[in-house]
Amino acid sequence: MSDQRLPRQAREQVVEINLPGLLLGLAGLGLASLAIGLGVVSYRDRLRLKRQKALLEGVAVLVQTLIDLRGETTCSDTQKPEGD
Repeated sequence: MSDQRLPRQAREQVVEINLPGLLLGLAGLGLASLAIGLGVVSYRDRLRLKRQKALLEGVAVLVQTLIDLRGETTCSDTQKPEGD
């Protein structure tokens, strides 16, 4: 039985944590996460507004095309002459 080797005894280690440094690091991570999140949200909203603008422009072109096909004039040109 003397040939058996026991595992080494674990060494005790002390880890010192600098509390102000830890809090500063966590605050930095929080600010970076906030900045990235706001950037993603603003980019997504800008793309949504671009899509809506393109859709409205397409509808305006479609309406103008339909008006031109019917042969009618726009609302500003439909005024009666004052001489009648």
